[in-house]
Amino acid sequence: MNIKNCLVDGLLFLHGCLRSRKALPENQRERFLIVSTTGLGDTLWATPAIRALRMRFPQSYIAVLTSGIGHQILEHNPHIDEIFTVGDPAVYSLFRHYGSLKKRNIDTALIFHTSQRPILPFCKMIGAKEIMGTEGLNKGLDHLLTHRLPRCRQHEILRRLNIASSADVQGAGLQMEFFLSPDDEAAAAELIERWNIPPFLPIVGLHPGAKDKYKQWHPEGFIALGHRLYETTGCHIVITGNSEEKPLVDKIAASIPHAIPLAGRLPLRTSAALIKKMALMVSNDTGPMHVAFAMHTPTVVLFGPTDPALCGPLTSSGTGSRATVLAKPRTCTPCLGKKCRDPFCMLQISVDDVYHSALRSLSLSTE
Repeated sequence: MNIKNCLVDGLLFLHGCLRSRKALPENQRERFLIVSTTGLGDTLWATPAIRALRMRFPQSYIAVLTSGIGHQILEHNPHIDEIFTVGDPAVYSLFRHYGSLKKRNIDTALIFHTSQRPILPFCKMIGAKEIMGTEGLNKGLDHLLTHRLPRCRQHEILRRLNIASSADVQGAGLQMEFFLSPDDEAAAAELIERWNIPPFLPIVGLHPGAKDKYKQWHPEGFIALGHRLYETTGCHIVITGNSEEKPLVDKIAASIPHAIPLAGRLPLRTSAALIKKMALMVSNDTGPMHVAFAMHTPTVVLFGPTDPALCGPLTSSGTGSRATVLAKPRTCTPCLGKKCRDPFCMLQISVDDVYHSALRSLSLSTE
């Protein structure tokens, strides 16, 4: 067994010897802790299960242990009673939350996704009687789960709903949710007003970045696409990205007439409100793609090494998906993943492919 995990088990044994959980009154309402402490997409994938949990247990207490970006996404979610944020280092954050969560008398912890080793032992230490999750995703600590779901090939939204179903929760739709505040909406409207965009011109967003380089379509493709869309539709193009993607975003925006670079300039929630107002989003497989899905914004998404069936749009009825997936097979066997320097699979996606898909999404004829 991993030495770190041996230490974890030893600490849990000592903790169990020193502390005992008080029995809850028989009329105590159910009390849940949802754990989702990673990125933007991972958090949004959890929202259908959170909604289903609230519909099944309308009087229950539902808390979420999440990342900083997860907190921004979930802070106005009406299905959640309380949010606890894990920072870096995780141990310090968990130490701060220990007393509060211990007092919440959590009955059930649902482990949707976490990459921090201390999270699962922490759920045990705060007294959760049931800890539910997917086997094989817990850094060798599966034995701390009281309910293990077998790992299988399925979309991440469905995996989270299956975990929730272990707590007697039935599905309540597959659509992801991102609840905006009036201030978020007003900030996006103010931006558009500042740009003096006529109301009859569509706003098209291009998102050329991604956390992993091997998921990125080539910049020249985005430049050519932006030119053609501008010439054909007169659309107003904005290029989105985070602060680390600023050189890429600025390069592309400088090559497209009247395009606006927004790398690192907008808070997440304002970006989400702006994406909601877009007529179209063209994006690599990355966080803003999921925001567009949640906002029902028509989206053209570009996939190469990753499988859209597992992490792309769910196109089943009831998802509200308005996405077009352009996916090409991997060109390397095995896939080099993060070691890839030249994503040849992404180069298989042509500008024509993306352009005509974009026009269809904009409800324009290419004839």
